[in-house]
Amino acid sequence: MEGRQRVEELLKPYGEPLGDPGLRRGVRVVQGGADEARALFEKLAQLGRDAPVGSPSRGSRPGRLVEIPDLGFVGYREDSNSDEPTIDCRVSVRGLEKVKFKSVGYGS
Repeated sequence: MEGRQRVEELLKPYGEPLGDPGLRRGVRVVQGGADEARALFEKLAQLGRDAPVGSPSRGSRPGRLVEIPDLGFVGYREDSNSDEPTIDCRVSVRGLEKVKFKSVGYGS
C-alpha cells in the first residue's frame, strides 16, 4: 500500500480525522494512553525512517521523529505541555497537526 494512502487510513479512518476536535485547530483528541499512542506511532513509523539528529525538523523536543518520504514527519512525545502522549503530524494530510491521547476519564 502506498505511504500516503496508509497514513490517511491511519489518521483519517473512513475519511474523517481520528478522534475529536481539540482546543486548537489541527489538534485531535483520542481516548487512550501511552500504549495506544505508541501503537499508532509505530504503525506510522514503519512507513519511514528515523530523522537524523540535527535535522531542522527535529527541533528541541524530546522523543522520536520519523521522516515519511514525500509526506513529511511524524513525531512521538510521551509527555507534552498538556501532559498527554502526543503524535506530532507534519505530513501533508489536511486537518491534522497533532493527535493527543487522553486516558479514559481524563478531564471528566
